[in-house]
Amino acid sequence: MQIELKPESKSRNQEAKYHSMIADISKTVSIEGRTYTPVVWKALLVDEFEEELRANGEALSKPGKVVVSLDGRRAVSVRPTTTAFLKKEGSDFIQFLYMKGGELGATFTEKSLQHYEEMMQGRC
Repeated sequence: MQIELKPESKSRNQEAKYHSMIADISKTVSIEGRTYTPVVWKALLVDEFEEELRANGEALSKPGKVVVSLDGRRAVSVRPTTTAFLKKEGSDFIQFLYMKGGELGATFTEKSLQHYEEMMQGRC
């Protein structure tokens, strides 16, 4: 038997919330006439979230990194994965998505708004 104490990981509810929000952003926001899939938006938003944390003197528990390609000719960016988010990081990311979505003019569905209300009431 082994007992391990570690920070709490993000919840499935948090995951559902931010995926719903990213889908809403994907459906309602274009940048310079370009639209992106939820996969691309997720990469862009996680990168922006990490940069905002850095600007505030914070860091993700498992940050992204840039490595040199196998042939040594390019830099490869490995973004942080939401899978590794801690519970607080998941909560902060959800709040970031509402802020950034608002800045970008996103329209959030009732489903996303409900998720936000649940999170704010501590049920995530």
